[in-house]
Amino acid sequence: PAVCWHLQPRPGANVVAAHDDGRRGGDRIVAVVDTGVMAAIPDDPATPDVDESDGLDLEDRVAARWRCRDDGCVAAVATPTSSHGTEVASVLAAADDSDGTTGVAPEATIVSYRVDATGGGIPSSYLRSALLHIAADPAVDVVNLSLGGSQWSEAEQQAVAIVLAAGKTVVASAGNTGDRIPQYPAAFPGVISVGATDDGGEIADFSSYGKVDVVAPGDCVAVAVVPGFDQDRGCPGDSRDGVAFNSGTSFSAPIVSGALALAEPRSPLVARLALE
Repeated sequence: PAVCWHLQPRPGANVVAAHDDGRRGGDRIVAVVDTGVMAAIPDDPATPDVDESDGLDLEDRVAARWRCRDDGCVAAVATPTSSHGTEVASVLAAADDSDGTTGVAPEATIVSYRVDATGGGIPSSYLRSALLHIAADPAVDVVNLSLGGSQWSEAEQQAVAIVLAAGKTVVASAGNTGDRIPQYPAAFPGVISVGATDDGGEIADFSSYGKVDVVAPGDCVAVAVVPGFDQDRGCPGDSRDGVAFNSGTSFSAPIVSGALALAEPRSPLVARLALE
């Protein structure tokens, strides 16, 4: 409980009660649109002490990985160059076992969409390709977008609308600018925009409030350790193996996506109303 406080009763999201009631998201599929999700570090000569048996509590949770660019999405083969997407996925669906952190929906299935550019950043055209690919996949229930910016894009909004029209619930991080400037895609109509709270139940000072529908824990939330990446983010440390901590509405959003995965499938509007 001291480590995974975000899963506990207030100031957490109180999903432990759902776990105890047998709701773990086992029949739900969540698309994580981010920097890519690793289940394990590939066997690489540059990291001879790490092989594919060194998992991240996500080995059985990721059903497919896609790499999206301007011209569409292809099956991913390259190792992600950022730990962000893996950390987000671990908040959502890390296994409930004896090590590491535990996901909000620890038996949910993840489909990873990598949309970061080679030099960093998330091009709107890459995100649009991922959203259109997701809209055509009838298996995906919930879409998690732990990304965004203040620039509005009509093409991006249209892609979000297509996903919503396909019956999928879209969840996005509200942003970390700590002001009232809307962040997109969270500010688009129909998207559930998620702000961040701290372990005292107060709104985190970095959480944007230009458009927020719900809030969830986002200050020093437990995430999986991703070997090969520096995950010292200024949070109080813990000696538990496999656990790091990170802050941002990026980690509030998968808590909400996971909570939706614990419930029965609903249309985007009904899911939104039920959540609120």
